[in-house]
Amino acid sequence: MNKAYRLIAIFCCFLITFQSTAFASAQLPSLGDSTSGFISLDQEHTLGRGWLRALRSQTPILEDPLLNDYLEFTIYRLAENSQLTDRRIETIIVDNKSLNAFAVPGGVIGVNTGLFLYSHSEGEFSSVLSHELAHISQRHFARRVQDAQKRQPLTLAGLLATVLLAVTTGGTAAIAAGSTAYAANAQASLAFSRDMEQEADRIGMETLYNSGYNPNEMTDMFRNMNDAKRYFGTNPPEYLLTHPLTESRVSDAANRANKYPAMKNGRTNFEYQLMKRRVEVHTMTSAKACVQKYEAQVQDNQSIDKFSAQYALAICHTENKEYETALETLAPLQKLWPLSITINVLHAEILSKQQKLDESEALLKELLKDNPENYVITMYLANTLGKNGKARESAFLLQDMSFHRPTDPHVWNRLAEAQRINNNQIGYYKAAAEYYQLNGDFTNSQRQLMRALKLAEFDFHEKAIIEERIKYIESLKTEFNQ
Repeated sequence: MNKAYRLIAIFCCFLITFQSTAFASAQLPSLGDSTSGFISLDQEHTLGRGWLRALRSQTPILEDPLLNDYLEFTIYRLAENSQLTDRRIETIIVDNKSLNAFAVPGGVIGVNTGLFLYSHSEGEFSSVLSHELAHISQRHFARRVQDAQKRQPLTLAGLLATVLLAVTTGGTAAIAAGSTAYAANAQASLAFSRDMEQEADRIGMETLYNSGYNPNEMTDMFRNMNDAKRYFGTNPPEYLLTHPLTESRVSDAANRANKYPAMKNGRTNFEYQLMKRRVEVHTMTSAKACVQKYEAQVQDNQSIDKFSAQYALAICHTENKEYETALETLAPLQKLWPLSITINVLHAEILSKQQKLDESEALLKELLKDNPENYVITMYLANTLGKNGKARESAFLLQDMSFHRPTDPHVWNRLAEAQRINNNQIGYYKAAAEYYQLNGDFTNSQRQLMRALKLAEFDFHEKAIIEERIKYIESLKTEFNQ
């Protein structure tokens, strides 16, 4: 059994054990009218976080602070206008160019980098996220399992396991796994029912409209997906394996959108175009080809995305180590959008690569003064401080950020590195332990904490803190391997 399937099996053991305990409880909170007594929101939250750990350990995750911050902000803005009541949301970006987005119980929502590539506008991008939010708010996973249990031995464990397998190894592999004990009826599990898809479309479009977007952009996104389906033939994008798209569904969305009050222009956001360009550049393998591509777009006076192409070109010049040219390319954008964090941190990054670390640090500190505790600026500043021989200051910034984002593995990873450079061994081991546990590697997490405990032998306060954390990690490990 390969690593992916072994991981799914372990994850399912955790889920099945968890569910057995849940069903043994005296009275479970109601899921709603149709699923009363099945599983509570808190239990879904625990299951979802376990699923997220398994996902992180199995597939490449993009750790770009700008892209992650943008996705998080967009989802929270949509959630405020949705029917989602439990808004303990976690977001993740899978570094994969295929079209895909996914959501699981407990508020875990993720996208592949490919969703940025396939979406022409922020409204189209947000329409997919709104649809996924609707699946969570309407408890479609639990309702699917409850309905299936009347006819087949489907559990939430099996359903989540096949979703995990679909995200990490592809939908075809997940369907093929249907013959195994932990992924029974996988093909039926992967796709929601037609009624649930229609409900998610309807509620998702309502969320989209209430968030200031033109509802027709959901229809536009469906058409983009249909085009992709035709282009890829027998190997359609991942998203269409789990969310089957029919002509009737597209026409239903168009009819539904026409019933909303006329909206000449929906929400438009230049920031989305910048994020899309970041992903495009990230997927290119040649810096020279990157420069050639965006130089042509910048020179095309008919291009409506000329400014975002100019931003991409500045990144390409940076990757090609043409730093002065990159700054010259970026300068006009800074004049037009002087307060843009996205544009200014690129300026700071270019300065850092030029080894103008004092200038980069000063620019980022000025930005942070105007945007206190900003995640993106803090991460870039911490990196610059580390390069500038100020590991202690870098660690202080990251330690503070870890309180605000305790479930962000990227923060803990960077903090561990800063503490290592700062020769703070206990701090290094503790931060590394958090990074490992968030990625589902409980053995390494415990190993780091035991090393920290040995060093804290005569610091009774620190020792007590570490011992409590060891107990917590052990409880997580037990749930996975019981």
